Amino acid sequence: MLAPMLEWHLAHVRVLVVNVPRLLHDVMSGIMAGDSEIEIVSEVSAKNMLNAIVALDPDVVVFGGETDDAAAELERIGANYPMPRVVAVDADGGAATIYESGKAARRVTDISPRMMLNLIRGSAG
Repeated sequence: MLAPMLEWHLAHVRVLVVNVPRLLHDVMSGIMAGDSEIEIVSEVSAKNMLNAIVALDPDVVVFGGETDDAAAELERIGANYPMPRVVAVDADGGAATIYESGKAARRVTDISPRMMLNLIRGSAG
């Protein structure tokens, strides 16, 4: 009985949601609610992102809004703190830029709900 619990724990992804517009938030919440591998640990504004990253140690940050805003904010934070993987989702939810430590940012377009889950898990793109 211990093995299934351990397997679930290893597959569990802790997500911090930052600056996501209300409509996109509702869509993302619906997508993630049906996935037992994903836990939203908190939802914060961009202003509070650094404190939340330090306090909560998420696996993934989903940053909503304009990609230019995300890039500037992540550059500022990444200079002094280890960063989790970041999925910066455009305001309309149709595309995202993935930021991972030590890798070039990559752009993903035409995002479906399934692709969003895969991006959060780190298995797409």
